[in-house]
Amino acid sequence: MNGFILGISTLAYIPHNLKDCIHAKADMKEFEKWGSLFIHPKEAEATITHNIKTHLPALTLDIAKVKKEMSNEEFLQAGVTLGEMLYIVTQPVTTENNFFE
Repeated sequence: MNGFILGISTLAYIPHNLKDCIHAKADMKEFEKWGSLFIHPKEAEATITHNIKTHLPALTLDIAKVKKEMSNEEFLQAGVTLGEMLYIVTQPVTTENNFFE
């Protein structure tokens, strides 16, 4: 009986979950665009290295922030901060970003 009730409950959420999947389509395109950096590992390594050097002070502060969030068991916020760091280090290097080199 419990399994039947759980199954019915699951079926009730299907329309909502499908709606969420449809809305996630734009996010997947953005994720695919971001992930294309890793098609060429050597270029990805150069980009990440450059961005770490360029943004080292901010990234150092973010690492301290993540450590604090983890020790406070703020795991969701720590994940957000790590995601922001990942975004920073994987941004394409442009001549605008590369002005002083």
